[in-house]
Amino acid sequence: LSVTASNNCSTSPPKTLVLTVSPSIPAIAGAITGATTVCTGATAAYSITAVTNTTYYNWTVPATATITAGQGTRSVTITFGASSGTVCVADSNACGSSATNCLAVTVDPSANVGAVGTITGPTAICSGQSVNYTIGTVTNATSYNWSVPGTATITAGQGTQTVTVSYTTSGTLSVTASNNCSTSPPKTL
Repeated sequence: LSVTASNNCSTSPPKTLVLTVSPSIPAIAGAITGATTVCTGATAAYSITAVTNTTYYNWTVPATATITAGQGTRSVTITFGASSGTVCVADSNACGSSATNCLAVTVDPSANVGAVGTITGPTAICSGQSVNYTIGTVTNATSYNWSVPGTATITAGQGTQTVTVSYTTSGTLSVTASNNCSTSPPKTL
């Protein structure tokens, strides 16, 4: 921008001021990608595609969650506490901030699974014999994973508290209990 002063006899030298026009406020961010269900204490990544004219991405998280990396960028890492809520982002530049875009995230209230108790069933088996093994209910467990030795096979019950095993070799039978948040240490026989 420049200006000169003049009268009918002369004109002054121009005085100038350099102006910088910033781009407009960025558009609202696109969809946030990331997990919509997480476990208490879990860490998850969230991101959006680049938004034109954005210089800073401002992320907000549920009350008991923390952003552990990436604030200000298109991707963040979040560690969740016990509270569900929304992960939100607004794009900004020198002219202002866009409206926020949010993703609802549910924190699974499941606690860690408890320890697996004693496996009940025979320990001396004839080759080719099928036998049942059982464990008691494990706190917060939704699934049970049994492992058998060598060429032995589970013929029924995988995923439950009771399995039927057909034996051809000696070895160790083991089971773990799990839910979508954790897995117990194995119990062996």
